Amino acid sequence: MERAFFEAGKALIELRDRRLYRSTHKTFDRYCLDRFTYNRSCSYQLVDAAVVVDNLQKCPQFVDILPTAEGQVRPMTKLEPQEQQEVWLKAVELANYTH
Repeated sequence: MERAFFEAGKALIELRDRRLYRSTHKTFDRYCLDRFTYNRSCSYQLVDAAVVVDNLQKCPQFVDILPTAEGQVRPMTKLEPQEQQEVWLKAVELANYTH
């Protein structure tokens, strides 16, 4: 449940990229609104958050220290992948995370 936003974002990416919405809807935005009551902004925030978390998972330091909410990664979506990793590492350090 902690990373439901990530799973939702990954599912939306697959629906969008594979155009799975086309059997019932002309646009991805309309499909998300009708099916999940996600407006365009919400849908793409989840998609963008999933992309960031995917990037963070590629960094060995973050194996079990990953975001648990979409809002935690929203500010990082406009950063380059390397910058996202650096920012998350700093956030974890500032939070004084210990195993």
